[in-house]
Amino acid sequence: MGKIKVVIKKIGRNPIVTIIEDDLKTAQRIVKGRIEIVSVANGIDMIVNEEGKLNGSEPNFYIAQNGYTDLIFGDVLFTGVDYEEGTQISLTDGQIQYVLDWLNNCRKPKGDEQGEEFIRYYIDI
Repeated sequence: MGKIKVVIKKIGRNPIVTIIEDDLKTAQRIVKGRIEIVSVANGIDMIVNEEGKLNGSEPNFYIAQNGYTDLIFGDVLFTGVDYEEGTQISLTDGQIQYVLDWLNNCRKPKGDEQGEEFIRYYIDI
């Protein structure tokens, strides 16, 4: 496996641009568990902990997409995506700027949100 340029957004910290190994174990280590891949925009994937809302992870940021709002729990990894190959690739400089601007404009959690309560609230609506 090679290396790819990514953005990592840890809970309560500013996002960082870094280079990581392009493998499953590295992604799992960063998000601290099993991964779930969410397509964001412009050939960008957001990789989160699949059980972040259920395992006691702290809230990181809100995401609004396609008329829906969700709260993302745990540390997050942003990568580029090659749709033809179905693989993660390095982010371009333009994609990195898009992610950084997007994260800067995301609503931050107040700190008292809980994953299971958040899920129950949105399921009950």
